[in-house]
Parts: sequence; C-alpha cells; structure tokens
Amino acid sequence: MGVKGLDSVVGRLKLTFNDAKGKNTEAAITEMLIVGGANAEILTPADTGNLRQSQGRQTYPGANGWAGSVFYGAYYAGYVNRASGKLKGQPRGHFGATRAGVAFGGGTGKGRYWDPAAEPHFLEKGMEEMATDMAQLILKKHMAV
Repeated sequence: MGVKGLDSVVGRLKLTFNDAKGKNTEAAITEMLIVGGANAEILTPADTGNLRQSQGRQTYPGANGWAGSVFYGAYYAGYVNRASGKLKGQPRGHFGATRAGVAFGGGTGKGRYWDPAAEPHFLEKGMEEMATDMAQLILKKHMAV
C-alpha cells in the first residue's frame, strides 16, 4: 500500500529546490555584475561624470538559466570603450588646423584626454578582473549547501 500524496509532496519539493536554486543563481550573478561593474567604473574615463553615471546592470532568465549584463547608457559609451587610448593622460589642447589651414572647432584646452588611470576596453577589463579574482568566491558563497 502506497503513501497517499507522496507524488504531490515530491513535486512541490522539486519546485522549492528549483526556486531556491534560481534565486541563488540570480543573486550570484547580480553580485558578479556589481563587482565587475565597480572594477569597470575605476577604469572608465571620468569625463563630466556622465559616462560613469550611465552604468547599469540587469539580470534575466535565459534558456540555460540566469544571465546578466553591465551596460552604459551614454550614447557614446561604445566609442569610448573601443578607443585606442593613445591620448591617455595627455593635456587637452586645441584640435589644430586642417591641411588647408582651417582651424578645427572644439578643444577646451582644459584637463586631460582620458584619465591617467582609465583604460581602453574598460568594461571588458573590469569584468575579466572580476572573473579572475572574485567569481569563484561569489559562486561558493551563493551556491554553498
């Protein structure tokens, strides 16, 4: 004679474990995004602060579990991220003139191009630094039984 309701209890237990696993996974991904984003912010050029202030993150369920991303909302973020950085730390001067002798506009003459501490590909480098230094610790913390 079988136990009544056992299948129902086992089913609810599986749902509870899956729900807890999903919440732990989302929490781990969120923490990794926070740490990676903080690393990237340190390497982000400090223009007027707009670029740094436009950083955001999101988590979302994917086909194979939870996923997440760190992004910059400033329209020029991708260009700055991919810039070579060859002017890094140099004083901001006037842009000069064309071969025809016509002066370019712009160039405030104040401050420096990039920060001396900023890096090209700051977002990738910030996330890579998190992955090598912190990812295993974060996963152990959230996935420990």
